[in-house]
Amino acid sequence: MRNIEKVVSSLSNVVHGKPWYWKTVSEIFASLTLDNVNFKIKDVHSIPEIIEHMIAWRKFAIEQINGNADYDIQLDSSRSWQPIEKVEQEFFDALLLNYCLY
Repeated sequence: MRNIEKVVSSLSNVVHGKPWYWKTVSEIFASLTLDNVNFKIKDVHSIPEIIEHMIAWRKFAIEQINGNADYDIQLDSSRSWQPIEKVEQEFFDALLLNYCLY
């Protein structure tokens, strides 16, 4: 198995498979309530912000694997971390769908 195939397999396990740790990302996301999602600790990223961050870096990885060397994200930039205030269920559902697409 090539290195890239190992990385893809490992990431797939994290999202949908049997990761070495507790639950998959999909299982964790499915268990969240709107109260969990909107709970905010001062100076700590919220759950929606973390999910957006994960989407941004998954998209970055996909673009790089596909040979798009021009696609870039700077650490701690607005493209890497987007501030998100309180969300409604419809927005959160769309966020999770977007996560599944990348």
